[in-house]
Amino acid sequence: MYLPVKAVLSIAANIMRTESLIFLVMYLLICANPVSAQSVYKPGHVERYDPLGKKYIVNYDLNRNGPFKVKVDISVNGRQLVNPSVSGDVNDCVESGRGKRITWYCDRDIPGFSPGVSDVQVSVIASKHSKYRVASLVGFTLIGAASGFVIPGVRDYTRALDQYDLYKNNRNPNAPLWSVQSRNDYYTETNSAYKKSQYLIASGGVLVVAGIGILLNRAIKIKNLDAIDCVMLENTDFQPVICSMNGGTSYGMMFSYHF
Repeated sequence: MYLPVKAVLSIAANIMRTESLIFLVMYLLICANPVSAQSVYKPGHVERYDPLGKKYIVNYDLNRNGPFKVKVDISVNGRQLVNPSVSGDVNDCVESGRGKRITWYCDRDIPGFSPGVSDVQVSVIASKHSKYRVASLVGFTLIGAASGFVIPGVRDYTRALDQYDLYKNNRNPNAPLWSVQSRNDYYTETNSAYKKSQYLIASGGVLVVAGIGILLNRAIKIKNLDAIDCVMLENTDFQPVICSMNGGTSYGMMFSYHF
């Protein structure tokens, strides 16, 4: 599917308004967390204490498509441990499958630990790395929404400059040109349009910076996952293309979805 940039910007300039853009951005930012939260679940697990190794063995299965970021919450006598000494199928990039194991070296965190005396509660939490795709969606949406601010802003800015040239070149307040509207009122209107254009352009710039920041942060996280051989399978792909429309050439963006 090809989306010519000129066509997209033209449509955005005609149908998008400041109020609707603000609502759209707020809606996506609010909905980003619920979408991510749906990919978090607690797999069932079985735990046992190894008295010889003074460690807990936690076995669990990941029955959903991965990869996952897995963490284990451990509380002893109602107090949750911070950064427990664990190893195995935990932390970033745990592939889905059966027979996953986490080892908690309890004696390192609690010297002299005894399972018969202490009340131990263990919970395994798995969250899919697909939340990075949600971040990319929000980033692209913010950048796209910026056009709804920048395009009207540039249009009003150009119009305000042309109006100011008319004001500057017709200095006589009694000229026939000012019979319908006074020169001072004309300047006030032009100045107001100029200021409005600056606000719109600045607002669009803020959205662009925010969107780029989200995408850069996502790219860094994906790179860190790649460094530990964690392959992220993208469902969506964007590629710049050159396309023709109505006999003319335009730059565009090709969007594809992979099953």
